Amino acid sequence: MLLTCDCGGAEPLARSILKTAGVENWLKVPIARGRQAALKWVDSLPPELASLPEVGALRSSISGRGKFSIVVGYTQSELKWAAVGSGRLQEKLDGEVIAKHYENMI
Repeated sequence: MLLTCDCGGAEPLARSILKTAGVENWLKVPIARGRQAALKWVDSLPPELASLPEVGALRSSISGRGKFSIVVGYTQSELKWAAVGSGRLQEKLDGEVIAKHYENMI
């Protein structure tokens, strides 16, 4: 899953992380674009995920940033995310690791 602001370069940046990670259908990965849509997606998570500390941190990150581009990977019992919007190498690598590990669940 990708969560991005409405900024022009946010979606291409997030999708480039998926492409670099080798995600097969990187153009078809769902995206919630805009703060309200991203928060709505977070709020729609099942209770077993919604109670995780990572989800609270994700919600805070979305609410506290003017611009954001986030890669989210999850299963029924865990959720990991990486903010990749600044384009820093460490953020890109974190996003790629999540994309590779959760490729079938993104």
